[in-house]
Amino acid sequence: SSSSSSSSSRNNKCHNSEQNVYPYQGGLEDLSSMRRDEEMVLESIYQQDFSCTGKRRYEIKIKPPDLSPKDIGASVTLSVKLVKGYPFVPPVVKFCNVVGLRDGELEILKKEETK
Repeated sequence: SSSSSSSSSRNNKCHNSEQNVYPYQGGLEDLSSMRRDEEMVLESIYQQDFSCTGKRRYEIKIKPPDLSPKDIGASVTLSVKLVKGYPFVPPVVKFCNVVGLRDGELEILKKEETK
C-alpha cells in the first residue's frame, strides 16, 4: 500500500543507524530508539500534516481540527530539529508558513518558542 511505502521511505530518510546511548538517573537509554518511537507517535497523531524533512528534522502543520480547508483561517508549520541528547536536551523549534495570525499573536508564539 502507498502509506506503508511512504512510511518506509520516510523512515529511511529520518532514521540513522547510529546508536546514541545517554546516561540518565535510571541508567542508560538508547536515544535513537526513543526518537523512532516519538516519530511514530507524531506521525500517527498528525498523519498527513507530519513530515520528515531530514535526519532528526520534522515539520508539523498545526491547524484547527475538523474544519474543511476552505474554512481554516489560521495555520502554522512547526519546524522541529532534534538536537544531540534529545529528549534530555530540548529541540530547536521554529514557526514557518504562518497564515491568518496577527502580528501580536505571532509575537506571543515566538515568545513561547524561546522558553
